[in-house]
Amino acid sequence: MIHWNLSGGIVHRGILLPFIDALEVANIVLSVHDGFSGLPWCGGRESGSTIEPAVLDEVLEQYRRRGVGFNLLFSNHLLGPEDLGNEYGNLLLEKLHDERNGVVVCDTVLADYVRERYPKYQLIRSVVQAYLDKVIYSRPDAIVRYFQEKVRYYDRVVVPSELNLRFGVLDQLDKSKLEFLVNNNCFWHCPFAVKHYTQIAHGFKSAGGSPTRVCIAEKEALGLGRDRLLEHLRKYDAVLNDGAKPIKKIKQGQRITLKKSWLKPEQVGLMQRKGCVHFKVQGRDADPRAFEETLRLMVVAHDV
Repeated sequence: MIHWNLSGGIVHRGILLPFIDALEVANIVLSVHDGFSGLPWCGGRESGSTIEPAVLDEVLEQYRRRGVGFNLLFSNHLLGPEDLGNEYGNLLLEKLHDERNGVVVCDTVLADYVRERYPKYQLIRSVVQAYLDKVIYSRPDAIVRYFQEKVRYYDRVVVPSELNLRFGVLDQLDKSKLEFLVNNNCFWHCPFAVKHYTQIAHGFKSAGGSPTRVCIAEKEALGLGRDRLLEHLRKYDAVLNDGAKPIKKIKQGQRITLKKSWLKPEQVGLMQRKGCVHFKVQGRDADPRAFEETLRLMVVAHDV
């Protein structure tokens, strides 16, 4: 049984509900996720969704009728004890407290708070925390120990995209407790992930919104930090030529692109055959047509 965790449970409900109803792929379990505007608990790379309480209740009921769980994105890593009393956040936790639903958190006081006060939830460790810990740059044995420790506490742990196909590491872990993002919107081995996540977390805490929507690496590639950025990315085969092949030495005037962290459908199929069962599709702030195409490409058309 393969589990897909789909983005935009609120903002893309007009796409997701018909998609779920029309889905004819066997052995698939679905959940959706979203964040909420004005809530300092939120984090990640996407802005929150705005919805009236009565409409939210109806949307949640629509998913419940279809047996689809809802995961709350509460992945702000800057939370402290003073933030736990947030009325809106606690209202949402009360409203969705059910075994089918989950809460995505970082290693903060909120993780312990949810585990203690709302034990029915699946507690999901955000990929934000793994990037903050810079685990992708650790030795393979250290990566294995890192995730072995995390799956003891969390029901599910989201894995950085750079580890998606590293079976030398993944085959030593309980893959049933790992979740893999198939279409990370950031660049492969982006050196600014921690800075970006932290700016977004500050934005949610201070004003209920994200101040940095564009990937910092994309901006640096066009500015004064270009050489330093490319030097870092070349080490991880993330600077590509027109033929999408890695470049070790850039020639003057050569056209280049930066590698995105997207899996191909056949790679998703390979991971499933290798025992990976939990996958995540992001795209809350994507164009609706592009998001729907991603759903069809990843969830429907992959080669299992």
